[in-house]
Amino acid sequence: MRIVIFSLLFCLMLISFLATPAPQTIEIYDVILIALPCFLAILCMVTITNYTLYQPEYSVFIAVIWYLSYLLLSVLISILEGVPILNILRAIGPYIDFFPLLVLCILPKNLLNILSIGLILIFVGIIQASYQIYLYFSHAHDVINTFDVLRGRITLIEPRTTLPFVLCLAILPMVFFARKVITFKDVVIQLFTGFLILLSLFAGIVTLTRSIVLAILFGWLVFFMLYFYQRYQKNALRLFDIVLRSFIYLFLFSICIMMISAIPKIQLLEQGLLARFYSASSSAATDYSNGRIYDEWLPAMKTWLNSGVLSLFFGIGAGNKFLVANGEERTYIHNLCIYTLVYGGLYGFLSCIFLYIATFKSLLKKAIESNQMIYVGFAALLASVFFYSQFFAVHKGLAFNAMLFLMIALALRHQTLEEK
Repeated sequence: MRIVIFSLLFCLMLISFLATPAPQTIEIYDVILIALPCFLAILCMVTITNYTLYQPEYSVFIAVIWYLSYLLLSVLISILEGVPILNILRAIGPYIDFFPLLVLCILPKNLLNILSIGLILIFVGIIQASYQIYLYFSHAHDVINTFDVLRGRITLIEPRTTLPFVLCLAILPMVFFARKVITFKDVVIQLFTGFLILLSLFAGIVTLTRSIVLAILFGWLVFFMLYFYQRYQKNALRLFDIVLRSFIYLFLFSICIMMISAIPKIQLLEQGLLARFYSASSSAATDYSNGRIYDEWLPAMKTWLNSGVLSLFFGIGAGNKFLVANGEERTYIHNLCIYTLVYGGLYGFLSCIFLYIATFKSLLKKAIESNQMIYVGFAALLASVFFYSQFFAVHKGLAFNAMLFLMIALALRHQTLEEK
């Protein structure tokens, strides 16, 4: 049974990577991604029938119910306003599709090990990172300057490069990298995980997507903060150790970056990434996106504010369109908080924030109580994907929500199901 569940979860995550991020119609991958979570949930309920919700999981459970109610209200509002059913399904589908994964929380350790979930996400992250690097080098033979790098961005070629699995590769291996080095085996593990972490950073850089790189850096920052906090709570780390380890990690990271930057094509990549942060008026090699504050975020907020009192509290409804600055109609926003505010109102926005906070707190609490570093990794990963979703419409993707509900399932899992 353990192998079956592991295999199904791996297939689920792999297919969510292979599926088209923004399909125009219902594809075969979408059908599979609807069936697999339901099948997994049925399998779990048939296997385990005596699960009890305990006090520490109440806040996450309430957050999930609140979040589900916001999604259902959004659907109801759209139906009452006459929005086409297909538009509603496309808008709400990714957010509601993976709720059955929450049933994984009832499985004991002998059927579902949290470390195995981490390994699944790391492996799919390796696939995404390798694919992104392949895409870059397959198009880099004609790249001779920064303009060529910006013009040939692989995110313009393949939308899968914006999926969040590369964040798993950047953050979850930190769990192994931060371990104490005692034996030769520990040295090998640390070197290998260090390679994977640098691979993820390079894979993020080749996309020239600022939000991916920033989300990786943010995830690392959160990980080390939580790691030191957990060690401090266990009286296993002194202030001097924190300062020393921080200095060593930053020094090694700087050395690696300088060595990699000596490669000419990587220099061009770094220049291209930096150019995407420049002011649009500073030079010819500037950011080729025109920003989202004025052309998308403010028009979306204006639509919400002018939609009536009821919509201020409950949103304009899933699948409803709004006009961006250039007159284009859209049903997505490159910002999760603004998206939930517009489509779910204050009710939806608060439910979304509460869901992430409750899940994050539960993962951190489990990390301290169980002394398992993998929970620190998942808490940092949750913070990273949330950060990423504030600058990109990745939150509407199947992969994003598959990862999210998998982490919520871990947060709902009772501590006695894991080794303390």
